[in-house]
Amino acid sequence: MKLSGIIVTVTLLVFSLQPVQGQQSCKIHILDAETGETIPFANVCFESLNKKIQDYTISDTNGEVIKQITTPSTIAVSYLGYKPGLDTIHPGESLKIYLHPTAFKMDDVVVTAQFNPVKADKSIYRVKVLNQQLIENKAANNLADLLAGELNMRTTQDGVLGTGLSMQGLSGEHVKILIDGVPVIGRQNGILDLSQLNLNNVDHVELVEGPMSVIYGSNALAGAINVITKDNRREKMSVNANSYYETVGVYNFDGAFSYRYKNHVFSLTGGRDFFGGYSVIDNSRADLWKPKLQYNADLDYSFKQKNTSIRLNSSYFNEELRDRGNLIPKRYELAIDQYFYTTRWNNRIDFSRSFKDKQVLNIISAYSIYDKTKKTTSNDLVHLQETLAGPDMQDTTKFDATVLRATFSSNPDKRINYQAGYDMNLETGSGKRIDGVQKIGDYAGFLNVRANISNSLSLQGGIRYIYNTRYDAPLVHSLNLKYSPFESFTIRASYGKGFRSPSLKELYLDFQDINHNISGNENLKAEYSNNYNLSFNYNMGFNKNIFDLEANIFHNKIRNKIDFLYDSKNATKAQYINITTGNYMTQGLEFKIKYNYHPRFSLQTGINLVGRSKLKDLKTFSYSTDYTANMQYKNLRYKFSLAVFYKYTGAMYNYRGYYTDNLELASIQEGYLSAYHTLDVTLSRPFLNDKVTISTGGKNLFDNKNIYSAGSGGSVHGGGGDSSTAVAWGRTFFTRLSFNLNKF
Repeated sequence: MKLSGIIVTVTLLVFSLQPVQGQQSCKIHILDAETGETIPFANVCFESLNKKIQDYTISDTNGEVIKQITTPSTIAVSYLGYKPGLDTIHPGESLKIYLHPTAFKMDDVVVTAQFNPVKADKSIYRVKVLNQQLIENKAANNLADLLAGELNMRTTQDGVLGTGLSMQGLSGEHVKILIDGVPVIGRQNGILDLSQLNLNNVDHVELVEGPMSVIYGSNALAGAINVITKDNRREKMSVNANSYYETVGVYNFDGAFSYRYKNHVFSLTGGRDFFGGYSVIDNSRADLWKPKLQYNADLDYSFKQKNTSIRLNSSYFNEELRDRGNLIPKRYELAIDQYFYTTRWNNRIDFSRSFKDKQVLNIISAYSIYDKTKKTTSNDLVHLQETLAGPDMQDTTKFDATVLRATFSSNPDKRINYQAGYDMNLETGSGKRIDGVQKIGDYAGFLNVRANISNSLSLQGGIRYIYNTRYDAPLVHSLNLKYSPFESFTIRASYGKGFRSPSLKELYLDFQDINHNISGNENLKAEYSNNYNLSFNYNMGFNKNIFDLEANIFHNKIRNKIDFLYDSKNATKAQYINITTGNYMTQGLEFKIKYNYHPRFSLQTGINLVGRSKLKDLKTFSYSTDYTANMQYKNLRYKFSLAVFYKYTGAMYNYRGYYTDNLELASIQEGYLSAYHTLDVTLSRPFLNDKVTISTGGKNLFDNKNIYSAGSGGSVHGGGGDSSTAVAWGRTFFTRLSFNLNKF
């Protein structure tokens, strides 16, 4: 070969071994400027310096991006809660980009009662978000666990009926509880059992305090609680599993699988929860806290493309609760046992469409079924045989609800914007203790108009027209104000007029077991109410220190308030009544201080004072005081988290009634439930690149069980006179093991 040919060949070989400029890879590492922690799922945009090439990606779970570029480019990085980062990168270069946290914590985006999704601090309502991190730090298995330590809320416990809730001094029938905007049915004596609402498929919970009657109708005077389920938006595939053990005899297991294919997402979640029962003095077959076994499953499909989204969900729940009786006197080989089977099956279709001028149409259609079956047996403990008791001791009650709700929201950027909608709710009940098949319908149209008068002042007015198939409903209206004279200070004020018709359970259902004999009342009148709220919020921050101060004042007034009074002569017997001697009122104030040292440490403490009308004189108030103090600490070096939750629940007024032989209320006996303290501690740490997390801790460390109850005839589990009320099953310790695998 000639020399010239050799030179050409070698030259071509050398150039062929050189990387082509257009194929060089860049490595970008995105970090928190304060802590040095990686930032996963950050938005990363590339643009060539000549403006001809543009591209977009997101960082992986390690906060890294590997990208091939052909020419020097500008790189822009953004992530919620951080100031945007901007830099220049060349082909083949490695680069670290540090994002600085914003001075104030970025609030979660909320959807409850909003025209459009909005950050909580920008909402005209006072909204609190209980996020995934808080759920994990509390080791909360269900909604009852999550809400138990919240300020301005009280949970009540019943071994059979479950866990109830009060907010702003009003019991649970005045609090609207929703799952993804759909009302949850199945209340018993005013209690919607929060322990039946599992959190294994929940992303976060939104709490809105104050009048929500215009938007959500009945049961929304004190506020609304919206449980928001998980919605896979990033992962191509995710698998997670959780196991939970608590020393009182709780054994839980749940798992979830989600897969995303282009614009389609399929998810399946399921779980099994078991509680073995508990009594303070374990010397009989009958447990104070009844054993129960729960199964739940969720099937979810969603489709999203450009401005349209559709979501279909079917959720199933089944519970078996065993109420074992004591031995029958003189026939000690026999006992009467009762089994309660509860089934919930909720089906929902969501449709959302946004238009180019930012108008949004949302439609929700849902059908829910709630069945409760009581089976009573005679149990021969010698021959180990169970036989059904008489037909009068068996019962099946069924309720179903059909919901159709649609809203149309205008452009939120305009000076004047609005939300119009309609709400259709039809509830049907049937069973032995209900007179045939009973129905009650509530059909409404509503309109909210918001005027953004300036950047600092917003006013919103709303009306709701209601047609109720059983009761005359007034025109419900509300007025909200949000004023921020400067960025760190916000004032919110609200007024709402409410209406609540009695539910089918309150009208017809009689609930009877060994410890309860609760009668419905077909003569109940509808409630009419007025609610006033005023809140102040001030935050300030410097460097990594963030302070938040909040104060809230409220006043509620209800005419014909529906209540149920236990009989002073029979601690198991209660009847629904209307309070017709005047307006029943609750009022109070709340003050909270939050401190955050980003992102290692947070401390929150608060106090609230709640007054409730005394039934003997509705203009006289009985006050109770609650305190909370919560601490959450994250060790960045050793990657463990410590959370402590304390609450002082002050003494609270309660009452019972004396009834005549004709079941007419003759007089009221007043009493109180003593104060008590609760303390929960959780320690957790991730392993194997955050794929496995182990949590352990203690709940109810002050060992509360039965609390002294004076002058009210005791609880349904006690006798007459001064007695005690069961509030918890004592001190327990728990361990949780979580496994998560995500593919992007």
